[in-house]
Amino acid sequence: MNPPSYWLMQYLIAAIFSLPILFYAVYNERRDKPLSQALKYFFIYGFAVSLWEISAYLQRTATNADNALIFFQLSSILGMLSQSAYVASILSIRRRPRRLMLIFLPITLDACIITLSPDNLRLTQYGWSHIPNQFSTISIIKVTIYMGYLASATFFLADLIMKARSEELKIKYGILLGSLLALQYPSIILTNLFTADSKLPPLDGALYFAALLLAGCALMIWEKKLLI
Repeated sequence: MNPPSYWLMQYLIAAIFSLPILFYAVYNERRDKPLSQALKYFFIYGFAVSLWEISAYLQRTATNADNALIFFQLSSILGMLSQSAYVASILSIRRRPRRLMLIFLPITLDACIITLSPDNLRLTQYGWSHIPNQFSTISIIKVTIYMGYLASATFFLADLIMKARSEELKIKYGILLGSLLALQYPSIILTNLFTADSKLPPLDGALYFAALLLAGCALMIWEKKLLI
């Protein structure tokens, strides 16, 4: 196998720099008051993203297809966990659903069906890449669950923007919605479609980190200044 491409360093860089964002959030919030529910879920989201970045790097740089498949399955579960926590963080901004933990149930379903996924890994110049089977029932279920998370967060954020009591809150929710539309939606497209072409470099690691950074700016830096 060829040495890892420089493009793959984005995963390690993103994983390393994600952690200071999370620990700063906890430190900055706990100085004056207990952690908010939204920030707790954001911490889970960010930690899952950091682990996903590491798993994605290990998948692409694996020495053989069997090891690559293990890390691919792990990264798939971590990706679902991060989206679950992200949606929970958004929902807990203004609402306190009694059954908020039910949002994490699809992770169990994803963990079950991931073992049934076909082994569609190909060695490219950017390491082991997963080639999605667009006609697979399992792939359709996984994408439907993932897009369901993104769609629910999109609609809820749009509702928050329309009902915001101030311009500051509209900006806050606008940043969250913008990061969702401009970064997280493209990341799933790049991960599941463009990586099938071995000539195109992976960009999903950088997009996930950028989405985490923007969400952190909205949820952490302004958390103390705005009445949510």
